[in-house]
Amino acid sequence: MQHKSKILLRLNILYGIFLILLFLSLGNTFFSGDFQAGLQEGFRQSMETCLPDNAKTDIYPEIALERKPGKYEIPVTCPTDTNISIFVRVTQIDAAIKGNHSPSRSMLTGFLLTTSIFCYIVIVVILALILHSLRKSIKRGNIFNRDNIKLIRAIAILIISSSLLSSLGRYIEIRQTIQLFAGTEWHPVWNGMEYKEIILGLVILVIGEIFAAGYDLSEEQKLTI
Repeated sequence: MQHKSKILLRLNILYGIFLILLFLSLGNTFFSGDFQAGLQEGFRQSMETCLPDNAKTDIYPEIALERKPGKYEIPVTCPTDTNISIFVRVTQIDAAIKGNHSPSRSMLTGFLLTTSIFCYIVIVVILALILHSLRKSIKRGNIFNRDNIKLIRAIAILIISSSLLSSLGRYIEIRQTIQLFAGTEWHPVWNGMEYKEIILGLVILVIGEIFAAGYDLSEEQKLTI
């Protein structure tokens, strides 16, 4: 009984940390300078599209650029020490494409990126459900149950799916910007797949299989008694 109470205490602490981080993440997102700037830009573009004969605008944020080794072209004045020379290079840009005949952002790109964000929202909900379910399972003494296993597998699949969808959406978007910037000094590049998230999803799948093996063993023990 004392062992169960210690596990429940640790789970309650994790549950509290999860909620605190969730609220901090939401607050940091909605009150960050990037979000506020994006919100203002979106509102301004929405108002501009309502005007007659106004050219449409598409925003392509965080476009990675080809890095040229050792090429730092932009001088920056150092106000604290005039004996220091600073030169920087641009490795990422936000682009606004305006014009009545400019190519529109691919609907497939918007769908893939939106679905990827939706996957993350579902992951947060499932995490809360798992922590709540584990607390109830420990009280009942059956932590290895099918519901917990299904939730763990769902998180893994959603993480992998979200990473693949986001990477594919960015790839299509970058391919379009490469065509738009062709012949200029700007060379957009695709940074490739998000392998870290895919590896994380696979690790969680392994944990889910460990839970499944524990559940099967406990069921076999019940049958042999």
